[in-house]
Amino acid sequence: MSTFPSVISTISTPTATDKLNSPSHSSIEAGQNDAISKLETFVGTLSSTAGTLIYDIRATASDGGGHVQGANKGGTGQTSYTKGNVLVASSASVLSKVAIGSNNQVLTADSGESSGVKWAGVANAEAIQNQQYTYARASVHSDSVYGVVLNDAVSVLSDGLGLVVKFPAANAGAAALTVNATGPTSVTALIKNTAIGDLAANEIKASMIGILEFDSVSSVFQMQPNKGYTDNNVTSIYSGVDTKISTRVATTGNESIDGVKTFTSSPIAPTPTTSVQVAIKGYVDANTGQKVNITTTDQSYVNSDTNETTWFSISIPANTLGTGDGVKLKAFVDYIIAGSDTGTKQFKLKYGSTTIYDSGAISQTGNSGTYSGYLDILLLGAGATNSQEGSMSMRLSNNISGDITHFVHVAGDGTASEDSTGALNLLMTVQDGAGNSGTSILGRHITVEKIK
Repeated sequence: MSTFPSVISTISTPTATDKLNSPSHSSIEAGQNDAISKLETFVGTLSSTAGTLIYDIRATASDGGGHVQGANKGGTGQTSYTKGNVLVASSASVLSKVAIGSNNQVLTADSGESSGVKWAGVANAEAIQNQQYTYARASVHSDSVYGVVLNDAVSVLSDGLGLVVKFPAANAGAAALTVNATGPTSVTALIKNTAIGDLAANEIKASMIGILEFDSVSSVFQMQPNKGYTDNNVTSIYSGVDTKISTRVATTGNESIDGVKTFTSSPIAPTPTTSVQVAIKGYVDANTGQKVNITTTDQSYVNSDTNETTWFSISIPANTLGTGDGVKLKAFVDYIIAGSDTGTKQFKLKYGSTTIYDSGAISQTGNSGTYSGYLDILLLGAGATNSQEGSMSMRLSNNISGDITHFVHVAGDGTASEDSTGALNLLMTVQDGAGNSGTSILGRHITVEKIK
């Protein structure tokens, strides 16, 4: 009989000369059937137990393949994955998937996680420069080592990067700074002075604020010159600055200034808008009375015929009248009669080419002599640069034998529509109705003044 599977069975193959009963046909069939039965038993079926080929190859509890194999059997225990999944051992016999993290995160160890790892941010150069980290006395690692704990791993700490540190206590000697994350990554370096030398005892004061810059060549934190201050230093500095500022005039804001201030050069100010603001010269010139023209020579009219003749003409500069400003003219007048003067006199007040007032022919009789008095003229802008109003008054008299005789009295007003944005003349004309010779009119000390 077959000894399979312990020993491979030996099967004799009949030869051409063998007879049917030698060896017997039954013995040959029995040996073949026995070998086939033992082979099937060794191979087994889908329901077979351990020890058969099918079980060892396909059963979930076996060490073979053909099924989802657990980690303890050399498999993964997983049937599907998502982009970025990472397989980690969550125990001695289990592999689990950790999903992908966010952009710019790195995989860091964390014993608090079931998988033992997690995705977390990294403290890059920008983060180290721009973040503030507060620590208390408990973060001092030893008498000479001061520590700053960052929330993320320190991935970059290169030349030029540094920290602003408020030291909790004075140093006893050489001091070091440890910058470490909540994980194992850390950088520890000595704090050096400006000459890259060791700090002397008490060179760091309690509550001192220091700016430390990392030097990768020497692997030290260098205390920047003139940048270490205690709270008291800062308070004193602020107090001193406040004192300095309080005694200076600021460029903005409201302030009250006391005492006499003498300027060595004229200050420049904007155009005032309220009654309590400083008025600059340009504003004063444009908005207060000012001389437009002064005529020091006598302006005379000498009668010789019956034509209209200009007595005097004064140029009024452009934009003097505007929409509501004006000018006033005043002159001392002498009316001189050489013989006798009979007939009429006609006076006209003109602005530009417009006659504002025409007295018409005024009859008068006068004896030889001088009649004196005043001429007053007023010219105003009337709401627009091309609208004006004007008036005049002239009264002349002579004291004869103690009596005052009013020889001429002219008064009246009118309007004009001239463009005052250009220079125009203000003038008076005289016309004699009879053409009496020997009569003259003198205007003396003619003054024209701008008014608001």
